[in-house]
Amino acid sequence: MPPATPQGEPEKIDFNPFTGILVLRELNVQAAGQPTLTIPRLALDLDWSPLFSRQVRVRALSIDGVRLLVEQTADGALSIGGVRLAASEDDGEATSAEPWDYGIVELRIQNTVLEYRAPDLRLETGIDELSLLELTTWATEPAPLQFQGSLNGAALRLQGQLPALADGYGYAGSIRLDGLSLQSFADSVKPGIEALSGSVYVDSRLDVRYREDTPLQ
Repeated sequence: MPPATPQGEPEKIDFNPFTGILVLRELNVQAAGQPTLTIPRLALDLDWSPLFSRQVRVRALSIDGVRLLVEQTADGALSIGGVRLAASEDDGEATSAEPWDYGIVELRIQNTVLEYRAPDLRLETGIDELSLLELTTWATEPAPLQFQGSLNGAALRLQGQLPALADGYGYAGSIRLDGLSLQSFADSVKPGIEALSGSVYVDSRLDVRYREDTPLQ
């Protein structure tokens, strides 16, 4: 049976092509009668002028009250907000086109829930407040990150930085997790571990970085 086609449209969109500011309100997407994406309000401030220099520069992105469902089936297929992602195809041919730069100056997310469902695992990440500054491919300095929220109901707090996009992916800073139940992961560790119980508490620092074709540090 083919996957259900997601349906939904925002109640109101305000877009000013001269300033590059777009505000979207009350978008509700459903697939097979199930809510997969809810956006009460999203505000995007895009800088037009760098586009002529092959640079996508978002001055600010503000998200408030979003609920997003990410689902992964047993065969590995992934859908985000009810939209099934197509498998990537590599034709083996390198492109000679000049790459684009991209980045965001300020990202703020509030009162948002990201739900992940797989046959053997369910995770719910609550974002009370997230702030990320100056994450771009042209930056040389790390991007400051602050996060306060929860993971499966356990309080989670991060305060640190992400590497510049040109330097790869990762996180360096403090992490605090208060009482994450291991029961949520019981099905994902079978049959190697038959039973899993208890809670995890973390109050530490983490420094991890990954770049393509290099070992994880």
